[in-house]
Amino acid sequence: MAVKSKKDVKENSKTIKDIANSVKDIELIESKQKVNKKSLSKSNNAQNNKIKINYLYVVLSVLAIAIVGFAIYGAAYYYDLYIKPNSQADGLNKINNDYGNLVDANGVIIADYNDTVSMNYMLIVDGNILDSSYDRNIPLEFTIGAHQMIPGFEQGVIGMSVGEERTFVVSPEDGYGSAIEYQDINISYVYLQMYIKNQVGEMQDPDKLIGTKLYTKSQACIFESYDIAKDVAILKCQHTLAGKSLTFKVQMLDINKYVAGIPVQ
Repeated sequence: MAVKSKKDVKENSKTIKDIANSVKDIELIESKQKVNKKSLSKSNNAQNNKIKINYLYVVLSVLAIAIVGFAIYGAAYYYDLYIKPNSQADGLNKINNDYGNLVDANGVIIADYNDTVSMNYMLIVDGNILDSSYDRNIPLEFTIGAHQMIPGFEQGVIGMSVGEERTFVVSPEDGYGSAIEYQDINISYVYLQMYIKNQVGEMQDPDKLIGTKLYTKSQACIFESYDIAKDVAILKCQHTLAGKSLTFKVQMLDINKYVAGIPVQ
C-alpha cells in the first residue's frame, strides 16, 4: 500500500470541502426554489381570490341593480294601476264638483249644460237627409239647456269634446212629439186670411175653412176656430216631424265655458 504525501492529503481535503460547499450551494438553491414556489403559489392564490372576489362583487352588483329595477318597475306599475287613476279621478271630480262637468276622465274639456257650442250636424229621417249644416258650411251654434233645441238633441251632444263626431237617435218623445199630439196656437185672423189668399189666390169664407189642414215649412196645422172681433184664429199644430225618430250625425267644433265669468278653453 502506497503512503500518501502531505500534499496529497491537502488536495484531498480541499476536494472534500469543495464537494461539501457544492452540496450546500445546491441545498441553498433548492431551498430558495422551494421558497419561490411557495411565494408564487401564495401570489397565485391571492390573485385567484382577488378575481373571485371581483367576480362576486360584479354578480352581487348586477343582482342588486336588477332587484332595484324590479322594485322601481313594480312601484311604477302599482302607481299607474291603482294610485294614479284614483288621484286623477279625485282631482277631476273635485274640478267637476266645483265648476260643473268641465272635463272627462282624461282631462279633456267636454260640453255640458249652459255651455255655448258650435257644431256641424246632419238630420236623417227614414233614410233621407232632410237638413245638413255641412252643405251650407254654416255651423249650428246654441246654448245647451236654453231650450233652443229639442231635448233629445241637447242630451245627445252632452259630454262631447272638440273634434269628436257622434251619431245618435232621438225618439219622438224627446223630439217633436207623437203623431197624435197637437198644440193650440193663436194667430191673427187677418194674418191667417192673408196667408190663405197667398196660397189660393183669394179670400175664403172662414166657416168653410174650419177643419182645413194648413202647412208651413215646419208645421202641420188644423184650422179650429176664429173670432173676427178679437182678430184671433186658433190652430191646432204639430211639427211635420212629429212621430218620427230622428237620426243626427254631429261634429263638435267649439265649446265655450265660463267659470266665474272667465272663459275656459
